[in-house]
Amino acid sequence: MGSCVKLKHPNVSPREASYVIQKLKNFLLGRKLNTNLRYAEILSCKTQPPPNLPDGPSCNLFENYYFSRNARDDVRPPVVLYKGNKYMEDPPPNGDDDCECLDED
Repeated sequence: MGSCVKLKHPNVSPREASYVIQKLKNFLLGRKLNTNLRYAEILSCKTQPPPNLPDGPSCNLFENYYFSRNARDDVRPPVVLYKGNKYMEDPPPNGDDDCECLDED
């Protein structure tokens, strides 16, 4: 999977500060500075075998396509199981002029 390339630079260390700057950093920190950076030159090759994963529960079914087992497509709007009490609705206006309405003057 991965290949390890060793670069040979015997006289150059990566991201290394000069001796004076190193001593100044160590003095200001109060300890020896340990850089946590990882470089390919100082790491060993690490190859991994390909994964061997067990089959899932849907692998045993015939014609089990991804789009047909997608749970997001099974979501529907909620179904009303019970409607509350019906209240009396206002009667429709019958067009009588006997009602007490504000005059539009």
